[in-house]
Amino acid sequence: MSMSAPLPPPSPPPPQPVYYYAVPPPPRDDSHLLLIVLIVIIFVVVIPSVLAVVLFWEVGGLLHSVPNNTAGNNVDVIAFDLSSQNNTCGLAGKTEPGVNVTLGATFSVSWVLHNANTTGCSITSAHVIGNEFSLDTTNLPVSLPARGTGSLDLTFTAPNTVYTGDLVIDLE
Repeated sequence: MSMSAPLPPPSPPPPQPVYYYAVPPPPRDDSHLLLIVLIVIIFVVVIPSVLAVVLFWEVGGLLHSVPNNTAGNNVDVIAFDLSSQNNTCGLAGKTEPGVNVTLGATFSVSWVLHNANTTGCSITSAHVIGNEFSLDTTNLPVSLPARGTGSLDLTFTAPNTVYTGDLVIDLE
């Protein structure tokens, strides 16, 4: 028998291909996206809108409290203060809203006055106290029944100079 040379070791088998499987991404969490969108809307739309409304109200309020002294409107009667030495019809100390008019303009006011007394009374005269306004016409005398009302109509001429303040009217 002949001895033969040993057989060479068998060759290794060819490598097997490696297959990589793509791992699917985790499910999308839309709540984060929704939260981000809501935050953007709040900062871009809601907050500026609220600030605009508040600013509009504030500026509107400021503009209404400042006398309108444009286009020749330089007479600003802030309020009409009623006075009376004998407290005619209980009106002394009453205040009526003011007006804003042009220099030298004629203007009228009409007030419904209430007699708080238990007896009737009459207003027979009215006078402007202490400034350049003139009282031109009235509907005097005005009779106010006990605990009743009556209308007082006055027509003034404003001064030809700038004026801001109260106008005192003495009623007797």
